[in-house]
Amino acid sequence: PRKLKRMKIIVAVLGVLMLAGIIALIGGIAYKASKMKSRPQVEGFKIETVLPRGSTVKKTILQQDRLLVWVTLDGVDQMIIYNIKKGVETGRIKLTITP
Repeated sequence: PRKLKRMKIIVAVLGVLMLAGIIALIGGIAYKASKMKSRPQVEGFKIETVLPRGSTVKKTILQQDRLLVWVTLDGVDQMIIYNIKKGVETGRIKLTITP
């Protein structure tokens, strides 16, 4: 009987600790979610680039205020980087394979 009573107390304490931990976890998630910055809203932008006939766009990636466009121009892969806030091209990276 004494061991059983002790066991019930231990189970009750562990249950309370587990409940407190779950409440703390949910509270922490809610706190971080309320402090999280929303993604910056970019108003409409317009970028025009003329590519030679036969060029292909392989991939586009939007990250923060940059747009990366991976294209193949005359058989050469290039990455064109745009600043979407200003609507201008900021750079190009040519990827060539040496023979």
